Amino acid sequence: MDQSTQDRIRSEMEWEAARKAPPEGFPALPPIAAARYTDPSFLELEIERIFRRSWLAAIRVEELESSGSFVVWDKVGVPVLIVRGKDDVVRAFHNSCRHRGAAVTPAARGRGSLLRCQYHSWSYDLTGRLVAVPDEQDFCGLDKSANGLIPIRCETWGGWVFVNLDDEAGPLMQQIGPTVGEWGDIDVSTLRVVQNQTSLLDCNWKAALDAFQEVYHINTIHRDSIGKALNSRACSIGLLPGGHSRMVVRYHPWALETLGMDSPDTPSIPGALDMHRDTSTAYFTFPNLVTPIRSIFIQFMQFWPRGVGQCEMQVTGLGPGWGDGPRPDYWDRAAPAFAKVLDEDMANLGSIQRSLSSGALDGVRLSYQERRIYWAHEAIDRAIGADSIPPGLAVSPLLSTFAEQPVATAH
Repeated sequence: MDQSTQDRIRSEMEWEAARKAPPEGFPALPPIAAARYTDPSFLELEIERIFRRSWLAAIRVEELESSGSFVVWDKVGVPVLIVRGKDDVVRAFHNSCRHRGAAVTPAARGRGSLLRCQYHSWSYDLTGRLVAVPDEQDFCGLDKSANGLIPIRCETWGGWVFVNLDDEAGPLMQQIGPTVGEWGDIDVSTLRVVQNQTSLLDCNWKAALDAFQEVYHINTIHRDSIGKALNSRACSIGLLPGGHSRMVVRYHPWALETLGMDSPDTPSIPGALDMHRDTSTAYFTFPNLVTPIRSIFIQFMQFWPRGVGQCEMQVTGLGPGWGDGPRPDYWDRAAPAFAKVLDEDMANLGSIQRSLSSGALDGVRLSYQERRIYWAHEAIDRAIGADSIPPGLAVSPLLSTFAEQPVATAH
């Protein structure tokens, strides 16, 4: 993020803190139909048109420790086999043997010099090439060169392996560039995992995502935690191309001292900006990734559908490296505070879903402060296609004139 953008965001936070009404010309946002959160056919469209056609952060590269290491990733109903080759290249394939479709490996992770199907021992090398078939002479005309594992688009960025089930999709940075392009000199690939949390939530994936798209709620549900530290009125929101968005919220000056930002054992990410030190800077990368950034650490929060009324929230926290020694004690002390804030965010989601499913609400009403939610729904409709949206469920495209221009992509 260049200095002019930082200066503009700080000015916006000042303006937001002082404003008495939304800016002139901002539209009243129509209610978002409740059925978008409860209709099984709409969820099917989201999975098919969005999750199976978008770049998704699958695993950390470090999970593939050496040549032959593999992980089976299955978050959107298609088992994906991700493997590190002898050439150190990470590749992804459908976890389906070309013989009769059995899983090439039933294990969630492991290591081997060959990928051998557990059913009939068809064997593939680490590039997916079919190299051995028992009783091969009985398969008349079998062309092994044409029956390798079916590849899946796979790219890496920031120490993450991203996969995309759509062979026609553009490159990874074309999708995620508008957000990660603002992260400046932070080399995410050098950061280490300091937090892992997976929670099954009794709500639609969008209801969970919505909870992390605004700070209108922090003085209520976070009043005894992060709500004390953040000035929710001093909040700059940027609507970015592609349905992405940015939210920067200023910390109260006294809170930075209370949080121990100057303590000798407080971690600091190399390349972090001053803005990452004195604000909470959070991004939404369409379709399902939320990344709050502090100079201390970055959280990668992902929301995966598990049915129309259930989802999985996966949280991976990344902090600066600490060499070969044990993990610093700081993270043990900080973990309860991280968990408390997440628990508070999740507390109301089940009741929201029950209300949406009961017919008590015809729609979700949003304020100016919650415009990131509406912007994400506009992107959902664009990805599905206007002609495919069930009657009565479309959102009106209203916010494109309020979106910022694209920024340069990151390294």
